[in-house]
Amino acid sequence: MPQVTIHLIRHGQGHHNISDANKDITDPSLTKKGKAQCLDLQRLWFPASAQRRIRLIAASPLTRTIQTAYYTFQPLLDPNHPAHEKVAGSKSKLVYPKIIALPDAQEVTADSCDTGSSPAALSLNVAMNQWPAYLGLITPEWTDKSFGTRYSPELDAVQARARDVRYWLRAKARDLVRETGGREDIEIALATHGGFLHFLTEDWEGAAESHGTGWKNCETRAYVFEAGVEEYDGESVEEVEAVMEARIVETFESRERRDVKGRPLPSRERQEKMFRDTMRKWEEQGLETPLSAQRKAQSERKETQGHKSVAASDKKEQEVKKLVRGLSSEIQLPKPTSSKKSASMDNLVRSASGTAPVVA
Repeated sequence: MPQVTIHLIRHGQGHHNISDANKDITDPSLTKKGKAQCLDLQRLWFPASAQRRIRLIAASPLTRTIQTAYYTFQPLLDPNHPAHEKVAGSKSKLVYPKIIALPDAQEVTADSCDTGSSPAALSLNVAMNQWPAYLGLITPEWTDKSFGTRYSPELDAVQARARDVRYWLRAKARDLVRETGGREDIEIALATHGGFLHFLTEDWEGAAESHGTGWKNCETRAYVFEAGVEEYDGESVEEVEAVMEARIVETFESRERRDVKGRPLPSRERQEKMFRDTMRKWEEQGLETPLSAQRKAQSERKETQGHKSVAASDKKEQEVKKLVRGLSSEIQLPKPTSSKKSASMDNLVRSASGTAPVVA
């Protein structure tokens, strides 16, 4: 079987990376330094020979990630680029000459800087800058990060999105393998975000010592699917989980490139411990994590449920009172007798019982 390699890239420096105050900027773009980082990435890791091997390019739809994909792979994507003919000539293997904007690959938090532009604004921005981006997967809901939505910052939602991105990448890889008859290796590139990358790769090595991510701006790492991309149910429990979760692992060459080749890949149990440590340390830094967002969402739901229970109880009480009033109006209560008649009746009773009569 051919090897399928996924090149994951964190975006270059954005304006929100300069200071915490800039985190209030909605969908910030790359800085001048961020654009230069993309050109450095292109020169070091994606020169002409490497770009020719890329078959598919995808990116989170936020401005900075689309820019990162564009500036890194511009020789491959832009017909007006001086090196385009050299890179995208007869030897190019690119099957789709556009960056596929993938909403599920957006960043984790609900901060303004991690929230994308509306479909209309995004479309206008792409057109004005002539970025070759495909926006067909964008929906109006992609910017809704409220609790309970697909793009919520809650842990369950983030993990589900990360898994779906792996599913999407595996499905695309399978299609490409079939199209080539299984005779050629497949390489796919995805530009996304530092926080989301940890959930996508399920790799927390070195993350706890950083602020929000263990990935540097414009850093790239290469991954393969742990169980391959072919249709396979798996035999052992580990294999079944790898298939079900579409798990990916970093390649030896990638680890060697970033100088961690001497360290063995952390076990699944070790990764889970590193995840918990990372969430705790990021929260100590004042960051909202998917874990803290989930706790907050659960608290709000519990409070809302409490309010609903009280309201339902009050409504039921009002209904009971209304029912009692209705029954009271329908029942004819006996009219009270005069005091003399009452006394006479009492005397008859008392006489019958042998007690002294009452004088009215």
